[in-house]
Amino acid sequence: MRVRTHVKSGDSWYTVQPGDNLSSIARMFYGRNASWAQVMQIYNANRNTIGPDPNVIRPGMVLLIPGGNVPPPPPPPPVTCPTGCCPCYTN
Repeated sequence: MRVRTHVKSGDSWYTVQPGDNLSSIARMFYGRNASWAQVMQIYNANRNTIGPDPNVIRPGMVLLIPGGNVPPPPPPPPVTCPTGCCPCYTN
């Protein structure tokens, strides 16, 4: 088991999703204008997990995001009410 000892206050964790790449993850945590240096910062913090090629990440990998702001959670799904189930339903 690998133990990470370089986690600091303000760091975040992210589980890679299908279609992700390090640039898209950097934009998620550092903002739309994330720099190449920030992309490499994520890679360098996770080199043992990712391996020698920063272009090859796989869904399910859990990555340390150094100093990254936690992105807002996705909005909840819309509530649908069948006719007559509750007072919020109107015709």
